[in-house]
Amino acid sequence: MNGNGNTCTNFTQKLFLVYRNPYERLVSAFQDKAVHAEGLYSKRFHSPCKWLTLNHTLSLTFSQFVDCIIENVEAHQQESLGGLSSRQATIWLDMHWTPQSHLAVPCRVDYNLIGKHERFSKNSEFMIERLKLNATLTWENRRNKLNIPLAYWFATLSVEQKLKLYAIYKYDFLLFGFDPSPPGGMRPAQEITTKRWFRS
Repeated sequence: MNGNGNTCTNFTQKLFLVYRNPYERLVSAFQDKAVHAEGLYSKRFHSPCKWLTLNHTLSLTFSQFVDCIIENVEAHQQESLGGLSSRQATIWLDMHWTPQSHLAVPCRVDYNLIGKHERFSKNSEFMIERLKLNATLTWENRRNKLNIPLAYWFATLSVEQKLKLYAIYKYDFLLFGFDPSPPGGMRPAQEITTKRWFRS
């Protein structure tokens, strides 16, 4: 009990960070927020494209999705006088595609453990054992995503788009050790429709 007669529970706070390949995270966000359920999330919140509304009958293409993210960063880059990689330019993005290095600030937060998204099951078991937690963590994928290679999506992007994406997520690659080479290389954009993959 404290001085006010309220019951206090003593606990020790544990912090952990699960990070993900920026390219995989971007495609996952596109599928979940701009395509799933006819892109309801993106249309409702006008994100990442401000001109996108519920009145639009078509979902964004991946190239449009990337263009809008780049445009948002470039607009705030001009205001902050920083580069595309700067926190001032990217922190205004939707949290689902804000660079993890700026969202979770691992250089400023003293995390107990940091693990990879791709190894969530093994990381969670190690974390529970290491931190002596009385808990069970399970991974639930609430989306039945098609296993489409990342190179498929990045083949729709121009070289300029790929270079700017690298600049935006530069510190994610540097801090977490991911290969910055875009999936499929730096080949010019190809026109690919998403209709064959996503049916209403």
